[in-house]
Amino acid sequence: MKSKRVKKTLYEWKLELIDKHDDIVDNDFEDNLSEHDGFMWRQFIEGPQAGPVKEGDNIVRYNLCLTRKYYSYSPYVLANAVKQGFEANDLAFYELEDISYAYIENGKLPEFFNGGNKVPQRFHREISKLKGD
Repeated sequence: MKSKRVKKTLYEWKLELIDKHDDIVDNDFEDNLSEHDGFMWRQFIEGPQAGPVKEGDNIVRYNLCLTRKYYSYSPYVLANAVKQGFEANDLAFYELEDISYAYIENGKLPEFFNGGNKVPQRFHREISKLKGD
């Protein structure tokens, strides 16, 4: 008998390093912008002074966005893994079903992710607080 799958949505801030070919060459992920280095994040929220920057021979820019990751998992499989000593939040036991992005433009998050889901208000407040609004 197939067990019912449980759904889980996780949000994460993502800073993308973009090369001169518009390829993403590196990412930095954080759960909370103020935990890491508020000053660093603030410059990406406030706009163009954060980039372009010269790094080696590549001219790069940065994009800051909020990601929404939608997972599902089997409670039976997860319970057995925990019994064997794995952490319950180990994403190895979760299946990523969907990922969508909300890119900051002109210092603001859009109302919706590119997948159509609404951006929760707590993230709009986080941006405002970091900007000092």
